[in-house]
This record gives sequence, structure tokens and C-alpha cells, in this order.
Amino acid sequence: MGGHERSGFQGQKWGCNVRSLATLFAVSLAVTTALDAACFRTDPGSQREGLAASTTQTNRARYEAWRVYASINSGSPSHPRWRDWGTKCQAFQLHCPARNPAEKLVEALNPPVQLELAGTADVNSPAGSMAEVLYNEVALSNIRNNHLGIPQVLRTALHNGRASIPPFAAGSIIIKTMWYPITFGDLNPTLLLWFPTSTGPQTITIDRSEMVCAQSSVAKPSVSCFGNIPVDDALAAASAALVRQGVSFYTLRKGDVLMLKGMHIMFKSPDLGWVFATFWWDRAAAANQSDRPALPSGPWGNYVMAATVDPYTTIYNPNLEGLMGNGKGRNSNCLSCHQRAVVPQKPGECCWLKKGPAPASDSSRRLKTDYVWSVADNAAGSSR
Repeated sequence: MGGHERSGFQGQKWGCNVRSLATLFAVSLAVTTALDAACFRTDPGSQREGLAASTTQTNRARYEAWRVYASINSGSPSHPRWRDWGTKCQAFQLHCPARNPAEKLVEALNPPVQLELAGTADVNSPAGSMAEVLYNEVALSNIRNNHLGIPQVLRTALHNGRASIPPFAAGSIIIKTMWYPITFGDLNPTLLLWFPTSTGPQTITIDRSEMVCAQSSVAKPSVSCFGNIPVDDALAAASAALVRQGVSFYTLRKGDVLMLKGMHIMFKSPDLGWVFATFWWDRAAAANQSDRPALPSGPWGNYVMAATVDPYTTIYNPNLEGLMGNGKGRNSNCLSCHQRAVVPQKPGECCWLKKGPAPASDSSRRLKTDYVWSVADNAAGSSR
């Protein structure tokens, strides 16, 4: 995936040397055009924004996406590597409160903005969908070392005529995981899942009594056929405490189980730039993904994948964008949406309903955030 190359205000590569927050504002408010140009430049990978990917590029994107997926899901089946990654709080807050692992998880869970803005019933129900955004160490360091969590830094860069933040380093990985809780005491819990080939949602009954994932019984898969997090005493206590503090929106109870419906992954390839991949659970995953490598033990082989490096390919997660806009989201593209991540944001932007390169006017007098919506959202005081 490439080594971590520090960049931005603190990195030698950019010719900047900011040693304190006070110095940061002093420098950024009085910065010269030459220094500014050294600190902010356009990502070379953005030159392909308006280009369709070749078959070779698409195949390479899938190849790399599978291997990133296999790598981040290594470890124990119940604790993949990404469970220890940084949260939005750790990425963007100067003084993120110290949390134990249970509190960290609960704090990170929020309604998926795609469904929330659409008013989808799935979010408004008592057991609504949840999502969390997590950053590997390379991506987390890019945000913190470049002070991208400080809105004034981004506004100053825009005021000084910069077109983009420093590009994220190769090896950066950002994921959005999508969860749905099955509740304690429900002996026949169900998940409502969409599949790209279906004309409507399918209700999947989960077998809570079976501890082993038996693919011969996919009509009623067990909990272990999915990525899952059982809610124990610590998680239930953390949930109750953070709900009282107004930090969390949903109370988890001991005995509930969080079921992983799917995940988005965006990762920075040294050759391809940002690659966007999305994974969702599918009862026939093994038969539909002939190009995937050997995957870690556990449920990870039960998810299928689509990936892209251009804004034209139709690619969406059926359990997120697939629910948007009365079906319009099923003609969307991850990269096309993320091209529109800018500061300040374009009012009323529903980019997950679009496909194709972003018009030049979308970034006119705006600062591009290298395809990373959470940087733009943090500057605007919103979440995604």
C-alpha cells in the first residue's frame, strides 16, 4: 500500500514548519503565495476525474480492493484490525475525550447520512441503521498533521487562493461500516437487505441458536455468517452513559447484536489514486466473486464487492445509496460523489444520486478536500 509520507504544514516535503496552534494561525494568516503553493497543491491523481477507466484499471482496482479488504479483516473473526482504527473524534477534535473501547465504539455510531437525509424509515425506527467512519493510521496522521480538523485552517487556505488541501498519502484507508441491531429476546430476528439484482428488499431471518455459519443453510443464516458485535455489559453501560450525555443516539442493551450489513472502503493506491470499493452481505457471495483471493477466517467471504476508479461506473451499496431517491441512488457512483467534497459545501448537494465527473463550477471558489467528505463535513459542522 505504500509507506506513510508525512505532508502538509508539518512535513518537510511541503516546506512548512508549524510547531504550535498559535504559530499555525499566525503563519496561515500571513502566508505568502510561494509558501502557500508549497503547502497546498492539487492531487496528481485528480487528473483522471473526467476519464473513464480502462478495463485494466478496473481489474487492478478490484485486485487491490480485495487485498485491502483481506488485510484489514485479518486478526480474530470477532476483532478485525479496523476495530482499533481512529474515529472521527480522534481525527478532528483537538481534545477528544479518552474513551474505553466500548465507549469509543458507541460514540462512533451514527445514522448514515444518506438514509437520514432521505427520511428513510429504516433510520427512524427504534432499531435504526448505524454507521461509523474509521481511519487507519496513515489517514489519521494526514488529518492531524495537516490540521484538517481546524475549520479556520481550511478557510484561510481558501482565502489565499488554494484549490486543494494537501493530498492524502498513499496507504491511507478510510472505511464506513454499516450496522443493524437485532434485539435481545427476539428469537427470530430479521434483517432487511437489498441486493443489486432484486426488485425490492428481502427479509432475512437470522438463526440465533446456531453458532456456526453453515452455508448449506443460507435460507436462515446464523449470526456468525455476518460480521457482528455482541452487546455485553461494558457496551450496554457505555451506550446508556453516552445516551444520557447526548453523545449517542441509540441505547444498546445487553444481549443485542450489531450485524454488519456492509462497508464502504476508500484507499489511496500509489498507482491508481483513490480507489472506491463497497461490500455487502450476499447469501451467494462465494459463487459470485470468482476473482477474490483467500480471505481471513470468519464471515468475510460472505460479502461481495464492487470497485471503481472513475466517476462513470455504476457503483453503490444496495443498503445505503440503493435506498436513495426512489431508486435513483442505484445509478450513482462513489467517486463522482466524493469529487464534490469541498469547503464551503455546495448548498443542497445530494451527490450520491449522481454519476459522472463533477462540473468545474462545483469547485469554483471552493477548496477541494481530496475526495474526503469527513474533512469537508467537519469544516461545515455536519457529519457524513
